[in-house]
Amino acid sequence: MSSPKISAYMILYHDLQFLDDIIARIYDHVDEIVIIDGPYVYSIEMFKQCNLYYDETNKPDELTRIITKYPKINYTFGIFTNEEEKRMLGYNKCSHDFILLVDSDEFFTIDSKKLTDFVHQQDKFVAGCDIYNMNRTNIQYNKVATKYVLFNKCRISAIDHLDYL
Repeated sequence: MSSPKISAYMILYHDLQFLDDIIARIYDHVDEIVIIDGPYVYSIEMFKQCNLYYDETNKPDELTRIITKYPKINYTFGIFTNEEEKRMLGYNKCSHDFILLVDSDEFFTIDSKKLTDFVHQQDKFVAGCDIYNMNRTNIQYNKVATKYVLFNKCRISAIDHLDYL
């Protein structure tokens, strides 16, 4: 019996500070990494005024280096109405039955045994872990918090997974 495959997805836009480290932490545990990049419609003018706007043709060099460094990355750029739309696209772009949600400003340790146990249990459809958030604007900054991060795509739809976030 072959081992179930796991996709990871993350959303970002200018969240590059920890991206390489976070991808390196999960890389050996997943079969695919889906990155959904791009701003929200309401923020485009502000980004342009601050000279922070980029699109798929003029990505930051650091992001291009990371995408090139890791062959498992499936990168998509878009302009989004809101975070929910961006997250649902990331979830739907994942091609495997198990999905690991990884935010580009959160660190967590993957327990290989627990991960394997989860993907082999028929009655489980969502699992959480303790995360450490590195974004100073987040209320959980510099604290450990519990978050649902692993989903069985056969049992949880893209819209339903938002209820766990």
